[in-house]
Amino acid sequence: MSKNVSVNALLFQHQSGKERLVLIVDDDLASRELLASYLEPESCKVVMVSSGTEAVEEASSLPDLIVTEVLMPGPGGLQTRRNGSV
Repeated sequence: MSKNVSVNALLFQHQSGKERLVLIVDDDLASRELLASYLEPESCKVVMVSSGTEAVEEASSLPDLIVTEVLMPGPGGLQTRRNGSV
């Protein structure tokens, strides 16, 4: 993602002014941290997990947005979504 693109333009506008809860699912720590570095300054509370299994557990907190890598060891993003877990 280019720094020239506003993260706010990519996220929906939250009407209440509260922090948006974003769940980042990626097996690569550096990728999770990079994405979080873009989201946190935009009034987002970020929760990071490294697997689809962890994502299912965290999704019970009803995040406003889930960003997931498609290919991961174990259940990846698409498989987790297809199973209706997230």
